Amino acid sequence: MSKDHKIFAAIDVGTSKTRLSVARAIEPGSIEIIALAQEPSEGIQMGLVKNMDKTVQALNLLSKQLDQKIEIYKVSVNLSGYQASKSFLKQASITRQRQDMQIAQEDVERLEEDVYKLVNEPGWSILHIIPQYYQVDGGDPIPDPTGMIGNALRAEFNIICSNNQATKNVDTCLERAGLQRESFVFSPIANSVAVLTEEEKEVGVCLVNIGAGITEVALFKENALRHATTIPFGGNIISSDIAKIMGIMWPQAEELKKQYGCELIEEIEIENRTLNLPVLKGHPVKEIDLYHLIYVIKARVEEIIALVYAEIKASGAEYNLGAGIVLTGGGAQINGISELFHQKTKYHTRIGSLCTEPFAYISEEMKDPTYAQVIGILISEMNSSGHALLGKQNIQKVKSKGIRKKTIYKILGGFKDLFKDEDQPFE
Repeated sequence: MSKDHKIFAAIDVGTSKTRLSVARAIEPGSIEIIALAQEPSEGIQMGLVKNMDKTVQALNLLSKQLDQKIEIYKVSVNLSGYQASKSFLKQASITRQRQDMQIAQEDVERLEEDVYKLVNEPGWSILHIIPQYYQVDGGDPIPDPTGMIGNALRAEFNIICSNNQATKNVDTCLERAGLQRESFVFSPIANSVAVLTEEEKEVGVCLVNIGAGITEVALFKENALRHATTIPFGGNIISSDIAKIMGIMWPQAEELKKQYGCELIEEIEIENRTLNLPVLKGHPVKEIDLYHLIYVIKARVEEIIALVYAEIKASGAEYNLGAGIVLTGGGAQINGISELFHQKTKYHTRIGSLCTEPFAYISEEMKDPTYAQVIGILISEMNSSGHALLGKQNIQKVKSKGIRKKTIYKILGGFKDLFKDEDQPFE
């Protein structure tokens, strides 16, 4: 491997699979994915390490899949799940000594640094700070105060925190596998840079990542993350229902879920209604009624859709999602799921595919929605390292209490209030 190209690596530690992506920067604004790999993940549940030995084993198996010429030591890792991360709003302000001089970037950074002093929750550390808005001398909220004249600088931030025990467990697993953690990236941020366009984030979009153990909901408006939450179940609960109700093995339930999914029952021909499925060697085949199968799948998917829609309404974004809903993760592979989301929510819904902008080449494997998160982690880390792959104005760097620079997504405007239009109430 040429030493002229810096290598970056990312790991997505998921409930079902642990995935690895490796890339190199080949020229300004362009990267090449040189490795993608995945292994079954038996040590992770709902974003948390539950079995270190099995997690380390998966990491070691991933490393063995790499070409011998590719050597990685540091990796960026996702952080997801309501037990591993949380967010809340916090206000901060500073008084400038020279109110007759323009507000400089140093003033903004001093204000943001103060946030780390104000937030002190035992057992939690700040992962990202996300400005909601700035105010100068009590004026109207503005997206960027630099260049303004004023004495008092005030801002509201959305603070995303990580659970110290959860991150320590991940770090320990990486170290046992011979790796060092470069940074943690909040999963909704990673997914957004992988599959959302600037236009979608500008007009408003809901990103739904349906994983095996959890479903993450993230809302964007005016090119920024506005709200993120976690639903504590995902695709595995659908497979579990199928396996129990149909009396079949888990792997068979997984395949049936993806193949038949939310297909419209009326489109199934009468003569094709029954599926004969071999279950156990030496046992008679199992007759699966497709009507019943699809009913079971749709019941759980509709439950997820209802919870997603409830989060959209609670955030105040119900009438401000011009780009609708984008689905990613393993659950996005369920047949007919985008159509069912559209049917139930009335929002335009699409399956998230990898944005082409920073990539020299996109393979069919890279288009798989299950790889979106690990590739997004990679892009986030490369941007925060100064490569500016996507050239996005809404990405800036903030010093993180002397630890390292972290990428944050600057939010243009307030949280719930700026989701609203004056002529369209949300209550």
